[in-house]
Amino acid sequence: MQYTFGVEIETNRGNIDEWNDLNLSAVYDGSISGNEYVTGILKGDYGFNHLKKICNRLVNDGHELNQTCGIHVHIGGTFNRRFTIMLLRLCYHLQDDIFRMMPPSRVSNTYCKPIPTWASEVNFQNFRNLLCKYIYGGNGDDELNKSRNKKGYHERYAGTRYRWVNINNFSTN
Repeated sequence: MQYTFGVEIETNRGNIDEWNDLNLSAVYDGSISGNEYVTGILKGDYGFNHLKKICNRLVNDGHELNQTCGIHVHIGGTFNRRFTIMLLRLCYHLQDDIFRMMPPSRVSNTYCKPIPTWASEVNFQNFRNLLCKYIYGGNGDDELNKSRNKKGYHERYAGTRYRWVNINNFSTN
């Protein structure tokens, strides 16, 4: 399965005047005082090397980062139930190490919540209830079904998207 990725890099100060060669866009993000730079679609080793080129350019052009800045990584591809279950289980086991690398301001905020312990128990028998709870919220009594599934509507800014692993976009329309 081929996966793609895109990265959003928030900055506190700085501007790249010409970024056409970088496949990069500067966008407004009201949560920071500088620019947020959004990459185009990246893939494989070329994508990682291109991201390194972007980061070097940001550093060399005098951009500043502080505790208000963050990085968002978006993974693209074809996702199925197996991928989603394994992703949540793997990320739950990695999250303590990931959060130790973050500044305290990024760990305890409302936009980067940890994966709840109960989500680490998702498996092929209980996925309908636990994925529904992870994506839609609630107490877990609901389950993925004809009205709540990948083809169903889900509001764009649902509160459940503010976890460090957000599966909402690839789990719903």
